[in-house]
Amino acid sequence: MARTRNVRLYSGLKLHGALTIHVFNAATGSVVRTLSNPNTIVDNAKDVVRSLLCQRALGAGGDPVNIYEYSWGSMRFGTSGTPPTATQDDLLAEVTTARKELGDVQKVNGTLGEVTLTATLESADANALVLREAGVFTRGPGLWSASIGGSLKMFSRQAHAPIEKTSALRLEYTWVFQFTA
Repeated sequence: MARTRNVRLYSGLKLHGALTIHVFNAATGSVVRTLSNPNTIVDNAKDVVRSLLCQRALGAGGDPVNIYEYSWGSMRFGTSGTPPTATQDDLLAEVTTARKELGDVQKVNGTLGEVTLTATLESADANALVLREAGVFTRGPGLWSASIGGSLKMFSRQAHAPIEKTSALRLEYTWVFQFTA
């Protein structure tokens, strides 16, 4: 009978992220202001990375799920200015009508160990709200109405300075994740 060993790998890799928000005048395209903050990678990110590396994942009931569900799928926005913590698993005050799907475009750029995600709230999106938070989520089962849990997980969250969203503004959220030693 073959003998099995438990193998642990440790490389010292660290994951860091930063969120930059460009606020544009929707009519002229000029930059009104730019906000930039390091972000919080939440505890769920550890499960997501592990599942992707192992190419195996379990859903909320312990049943296997399609590993594609653990890829980055959406950026979501909310109105809570509460500082993020690693234990949070969802936005605190999500604006469900302002979810943006993340396609494959611009996910990987030429910098080693870096991934860039971009989502834009156009002039018609999320108006008459004061936005204060954003989060990156896995694809999950692919339903916008799906509840957080199982393969739908928040990967990171950032609270930012208030942005009073009106039709005169277009917001471009750019999240950069870096693996460093």
